[in-house]
Amino acid sequence: MLLKAYRELENEGLVQSRPGLGTFVTKNERHPLTRPVHLRLRRSLDRWVQAALAAGLDRESIVGMLTLALYESDREVDDERGA
Repeated sequence: MLLKAYRELENEGLVQSRPGLGTFVTKNERHPLTRPVHLRLRRSLDRWVQAALAAGLDRESIVGMLTLALYESDREVDDERGA
């Protein structure tokens, strides 16, 4: 239940998870996604999850892959900003 709450907060852009470091309140206020954009992203994610399951990944591996992708994306943004 707690994981779901964290996910919802992250989806709303209110917190950001950093593997090995914790979950932090975001500094920048983000604008909420429009419903069509949200639905398009969700459908894409659902297809990806189904493909990952079909490839034999378990739930923990899927979460790990997504977490790693988010972490690497954050690092790329930080590198672009010169942080």
